[in-house]
Amino acid sequence: MKKLQLSFKTEDGKNRNLILNYMNESLDDITTKQAMGKIVASKIFSQKDVLLFAEALAAKYVDRVENPIF
Repeated sequence: MKKLQLSFKTEDGKNRNLILNYMNESLDDITTKQAMGKIVASKIFSQKDVLLFAEALAAKYVDRVENPIF
């Protein structure tokens, strides 16, 4: 299953990922950066008064392949 992984830096300097299961599979870098910028600007995701998405770092598609044994 293909997923979109958005990587951010938290307000306290740790790395944090936002993984989306259902997304457009043909996003370009400009659109993705704009969307990530809106997430950062919204400042609505926090935990213990620390912003979880303070700086956009990277975005990538991750394709997971499972090979059942039995």
